[in-house]
Amino acid sequence: MYFSGKATVRKGETALAVTQKDPGDEVFVCYCFEHKRGDLRRDLAQKGVTDIPDRIKKGIKEGRCDCERKNPQGACCLGNVAAAINEIKAS
Repeated sequence: MYFSGKATVRKGETALAVTQKDPGDEVFVCYCFEHKRGDLRRDLAQKGVTDIPDRIKKGIKEGRCDCERKNPQGACCLGNVAAAINEIKAS
């Protein structure tokens, strides 16, 4: 379940899976630029690094993000992306 002050939204009632609630690889870690956890995992497995955070930062600089509307948290995803990278590296 997700709580937003007065509202309660149950898992499955959202348009997309929510990063913090779903650990799957097909879940977006960046909703604006549609990067999934699996994209991070693949980059790290193949190259040992990922340029996804840099690509997101570039998109933000270009004014192409819409975090307030697209991200269920209503905020920038870079913290979630960094956390996902750390989790993948630790596993």
